[in-house]
Amino acid sequence: MSNSPRSSTRQKVLAALGSLVLAATTGIVGAIAGRVGGEQSSQRDTIEFLSLRFNSVDNDMQYEQALAMIYEESLLLQEQVLNLEGQVLALKGEVSRVQDEAAQAQAEITTRDETRMQQAQDHVNNGNYQAAIQLLTVITPEQSEARILLDQEITAFELQVTGQVAILLTERQHDEAHTLVSDAIRLLPSSTALQALQDEIESRRTRTGPLVTQAAPYGGSNSRIEERVNMGGISYRNVMLYYSNRNSIRVTAFSYHNLEARFQLLAGYVGHVDGTAAYNVTLIIRGDGEILYEREVRARALPVPISVPVEGVRELRIEIGTFRQGAQYALALTFE
Repeated sequence: MSNSPRSSTRQKVLAALGSLVLAATTGIVGAIAGRVGGEQSSQRDTIEFLSLRFNSVDNDMQYEQALAMIYEESLLLQEQVLNLEGQVLALKGEVSRVQDEAAQAQAEITTRDETRMQQAQDHVNNGNYQAAIQLLTVITPEQSEARILLDQEITAFELQVTGQVAILLTERQHDEAHTLVSDAIRLLPSSTALQALQDEIESRRTRTGPLVTQAAPYGGSNSRIEERVNMGGISYRNVMLYYSNRNSIRVTAFSYHNLEARFQLLAGYVGHVDGTAAYNVTLIIRGDGEILYEREVRARALPVPISVPVEGVRELRIEIGTFRQGAQYALALTFE
């Protein structure tokens, strides 16, 4: 424990007074004795010498008077020294009291940290890494055991969150995954693993959504975006509609989409639009010229679920044919 400024000042005063008393009782008295004993000395020389060393001695004093003043001054200094020694003892007592209080406080901190360590370990055993981390982060930093356990639980918590996010992303619950990681980052704002996971979720959120909004058609024939259609008695929004005019005999409708190799999976439904001419058709989906998906779609059937991997695909061509007079088909597709 470091000395306080007050204690340090008093110690300096004691040292200075001690030196003064020592000089008065040894060095100066010795000098006086030497001068008095010298054959060349006189009482007046001694008084003159003493006046230079003591404020209480004047040149016009008698020899006996000068010695008496020196004696009185030395008694006063001794009294001051005794008084300061008493203050030193009092300060030592205060220092001892403060040290005892500090030791007691440290003991309480140690007991508290040990309790938190045990509680944190219980949370770990129950798989509640988040609660364990919250306890360990408030334990005294010097506790190496707590630091080691904290590092371990941070890693375990990051792995736990990563696993939960993977499940949510598989189920395409991007918003739920984003909320989960955001809560975890509030607990561990410096975690690079959680931040990277958050970035991945954000990236996937920008790579999902309806085909017509994420990759609107930039070319085609007998096709357009339709806000809403009914297929099999169910309403579908934001669809690609493929059609033939009533005076058309054989038509292949198609559309082109620029995916920029940003997506992984295209999924949804294809079906005959209710209330239009009923003719069976063939759906072909091509990626960069290669057939990715092909099937017959029957007019009298319910909408058919489809799933097409499109990872790495840049140009997507969707075609439906061959149409006959007045038939319409629609694709309600979403990137996942």
